[in-house]
Amino acid sequence: MGIVIRQSFWNSINSYLGVGLGAFNTMILFPRLYPENPGFVGEVQTLLAFAVVTSTFGHFGMPATILSYFPRFNKQQQSQLYSLGLILCFSGAILIFSGALIYQWWFSVDLPIVIGSLVAVGMIFFELFASISQYFSKLIVPGFIKNVFRRIIITTALLLVYFLELHNSFVYTVLLLGYLLQVVMIILYTRASLPGFSLVLSAIKTQKLFLYGTVIMLSAGAGIAVSRLDILMLNLYLGNAEVAFYSIAFFIGAVVSIPAKSLLYSLHPLVAKSWAQGNFKEVEQLYKKSAINHLFINGFIFLLIWTNINLIYDFLPEEYRFGQWVVFFIAMGEVVKSATGINGMIINISNKQRYNFYAGTGLVLLTVFTNAIFIPLLGLTGAALASFLSLAIFDFFKFLMVKKWYKFSPFTKQYQYIALVLFLVTLILVFKYYYSLNSFLFQIAFNLALIFVFYLTFKFSSELKELHHLHAKFLKFLKR
Repeated sequence: MGIVIRQSFWNSINSYLGVGLGAFNTMILFPRLYPENPGFVGEVQTLLAFAVVTSTFGHFGMPATILSYFPRFNKQQQSQLYSLGLILCFSGAILIFSGALIYQWWFSVDLPIVIGSLVAVGMIFFELFASISQYFSKLIVPGFIKNVFRRIIITTALLLVYFLELHNSFVYTVLLLGYLLQVVMIILYTRASLPGFSLVLSAIKTQKLFLYGTVIMLSAGAGIAVSRLDILMLNLYLGNAEVAFYSIAFFIGAVVSIPAKSLLYSLHPLVAKSWAQGNFKEVEQLYKKSAINHLFINGFIFLLIWTNINLIYDFLPEEYRFGQWVVFFIAMGEVVKSATGINGMIINISNKQRYNFYAGTGLVLLTVFTNAIFIPLLGLTGAALASFLSLAIFDFFKFLMVKKWYKFSPFTKQYQYIALVLFLVTLILVFKYYYSLNSFLFQIAFNLALIFVFYLTFKFSSELKELHHLHAKFLKFLKR
């Protein structure tokens, strides 16, 4: 686990660089370049949401299939699985692009959906080649492209439009070129590790692999799609402008999930190899330690964000200061989602992945249902509340499945202690926000108390010793 923590630390640097650029785009450039046109901001966000949702299903789960089966395959089988992935990704790309053309022609919509489909194609092929890079533990460059370079694309598009006084549609052109360029970059980076292409697939069970990938696509894809369904449904119910306000709040809340994503990115190949070797004790240890590290780090970031939420919103123009409770529910959803560790990963890697598919399908239906109820009632907050409830139910169901089948549980005594501290501090923060206790001195005192409480937890929890060792090494490095 120490190797994973150190590796995820460097991945986190990429992630937080991306967060910094994302914050610059979302909270500074978009609101200030379009203070009176939030509709265009919402349109761009809707287009990107469409690309994410369609790309999630366009690769037929081949990236996850490669990560799961490469450790079990010889060189010939790896080559044929890679070839199958290319064939299926090309098929998915053709379906998405053709569907976008037909939809644009049939309904004559204003949203540039064809460009969105091509952005989705770029995402599809990037994920395929990034999965091979991830198998060979080459994580830094793919992480940089996904977390940093994609934000640079948006930054470049907005600055060019502003300084050269170009039409807003030029933003979409830059987005398209940038997302296609990232495919070229990842191919060049992984070319030395790529297996050969083969049209003969006799060494692998293509039907079994296709079904596995499809189940993974529908199960894992459901979680990704749900994070964008609220945007698409908000656009349907309330329009582009509300999507702009919601996207800003969603971005602030989603910052909580960055450490967990970095850690999961590093864990997947280790869990896959341990499972393939039958080392279930190691899988259980990774499950427990990932859960408590996720809970501690994500919970701490959530509390820091919520206790300073009014200060954060002060950076936005007056026209965009909506959605503080959206931040709360989105961030809480990310804490709950990550606090159960790698249960979804365990289910996908095991022979029980079809149950993840059932749960994922239920999650999509539940998300659509709850959004349809809460958006008309509560607007932006309703969409965030719907996402929180859906994710909480989904992750609780996955926890029960792993507990029933493998007797794995992440709930150590230290985990329960951290969860209790997090719960009590959250209650205090909600009380503070509700009664507007936001004086400058109170804010400083509370932030110091919050840091002190979590430092004590960090210092004395044995389950967090890997983080403690990393912290000590980092301080030693700074003193050189």
